Amino acid sequence: PRAALSAKRGSRLFLARADETAVAAAVAFANEGLETTLRRERGVGFVAAARAGALLQNYTNPDADRVDLRTATTPLGAMHALQTFSQLVEVDDGGVHVASVRIRDAPRFRWRGLLIDLAGHWMPPEAILRNLDAMAAAKMNVLHLALADDRAFRVESRAQPRLHEISSGGDYLSQEDVREIVAYAHDRGIRVVPVFDLPGNSLAWLEAYPMLAIETGPWERSRTFEAAPVALDPTRDEVYAFFDDFFGDMATLFPDAYVHVAGAGGPSGRWRESERVQAFADARGLEDDAALRAHFHERLHAIVAGHGKTMMGWDDLHGDAIPRETAILARQSAGVAAEAVRAGHEVVHSHGYQLDRNRPASAYYAVDPLGVAERAAVPLEMRYRVLGGTAALWTTLVTAQTLDARLWPRTAAIAERLWSPAESTQDVVDLYRRLDAFSGRLEDLGLRHASARESLLEAIAAGPVPAAMRALVSALEEVGADARVDSFGVTGPTTTTPLDRVADAVGPESRVARRFALDVEALLAGEDGRRPEVEARLMAWRDQHAALADAFVASPRLAAVEPLSRALAAAAALALETLDATARGGGSEEARAAILAAVDAQADGVRVAVAPALRRLVEIGRGPGERQAAGSGATWPRPRFPDALEPHPRTG
Repeated sequence: PRAALSAKRGSRLFLARADETAVAAAVAFANEGLETTLRRERGVGFVAAARAGALLQNYTNPDADRVDLRTATTPLGAMHALQTFSQLVEVDDGGVHVASVRIRDAPRFRWRGLLIDLAGHWMPPEAILRNLDAMAAAKMNVLHLALADDRAFRVESRAQPRLHEISSGGDYLSQEDVREIVAYAHDRGIRVVPVFDLPGNSLAWLEAYPMLAIETGPWERSRTFEAAPVALDPTRDEVYAFFDDFFGDMATLFPDAYVHVAGAGGPSGRWRESERVQAFADARGLEDDAALRAHFHERLHAIVAGHGKTMMGWDDLHGDAIPRETAILARQSAGVAAEAVRAGHEVVHSHGYQLDRNRPASAYYAVDPLGVAERAAVPLEMRYRVLGGTAALWTTLVTAQTLDARLWPRTAAIAERLWSPAESTQDVVDLYRRLDAFSGRLEDLGLRHASARESLLEAIAAGPVPAAMRALVSALEEVGADARVDSFGVTGPTTTTPLDRVADAVGPESRVARRFALDVEALLAGEDGRRPEVEARLMAWRDQHAALADAFVASPRLAAVEPLSRALAAAAALALETLDATARGGGSEEARAAILAAVDAQADGVRVAVAPALRRLVEIGRGPGERQAAGSGATWPRPRFPDALEPHPRTG
């Protein structure tokens, strides 16, 4: 594959640095990407030149024959400089080129995180390492690993070994795995923060150590994604001694200053039902659920601080009397996050960055930790407490096979929002151009977001994917998270539910649908040059249903979306008819409405992503006479409609 870092033939690459550490870090980071390219491309030299007084993460390219990468004494500056430089590389038939530009660059936010959940579905170490490469390419710098909930416990604990022996199902990170991940991340300028939700979501803890619960066990880990009706006992010193031993072990394993341990799914209901817990609360003047939760978190805070760590928790803690030193990972709303900032907490925004909600990249790109509303709610002198943001992927509907596709390239939109100046992150159309280019870079790095989808489609087709099936799936996308869960029926998905349907292959955003919507708008605005591509798409969608007749019989998973295939074919035919100024008839208004209603339907967790654009084509030309009266190349007024660059109205 093409190297991730390159230079123009005949040019000299200068790395300006202030000490040997920066040079060593930059060269080590570039590794095979830089060295292989320099060996392969003739006439390219590498020179490390000492330059004093360089600026932090500031890189310049003053002319086409010389590249200066200037950084301060920190290795992080060199790493980020090389990543920025790699984004300038263009490859064409004439060779490898770097544009003549001058870049002054620095991160807008210091916390640019990604949370990957290992408890819902197991993600092996190699998947984590691979995605660390992607994070580095996107200049993200904090990996949150969610390691325990009601489903499983995913890390080796030498202090409390039953946790991984009993509650992991055999899949967990050994301490050697963790050390490798931490070291690999460190070499790429990324910190690793472990996530252990307490006191809620504690069933995996209680399966291994039932004596920690307020009620007698035994307990068994949940196979569903419903909240378990159990709770830790907040009244006994033995429980806190257990966590003291556990976090002492984790403190040596995860060197980062932060550990996320608090705030999830508070078990207030179970505590309220326990006479012993209520007697404990009454004796200490803990007047309500919030006071009891605060008592638990204060004890936990003291334990974590005793091991030299800063406690982080969800914004579920908001309103409880917790220490101001507790950092908040805000997932509920911008308003709650602002209240936490004003209360004195460091805050990392995650609301609006929940990747498992199946929203398009443009929707995540629009969320700003210090947007207009946020700035209005947070005084200027307090904004330093807004550390940045974290994209989060909970793996209820994600497996190791689909992990990369669920993360990338959409996560890069969030990464850009957190790195770049706010005024430079407004152009959504150009965002998608850059995401397409970045997707190719990720493939070169070994990410499997494209290949995994292809493998799933081949499995569904039971062989090579026919052209008609490719045409069908190009027009589909997964529904929103809630609607997808509903598609599994009353019981919902479990940890053993196969996630190998069409919905899992197509993912939450169709690139073809987005491009088709733009082509349709351009065509309707009078750009007749878009007509051949629009018509070619429409003909492929019109013809795919008939061509897949045998495939629907052979593949139950493909048959589950047959109604959408039929509806797509009918709507595409209707759109082609509308585009044909010489067509006559076209059916009644009732028939048109029925076709458009059918293409708006859902099936097996999938919807027709091109439905809004098809509706747009049909509704602007309700009859050939109207179209002829307007004349060729007429510009049609654009009504409000949900195009592919905006959140779909059926996000679930």
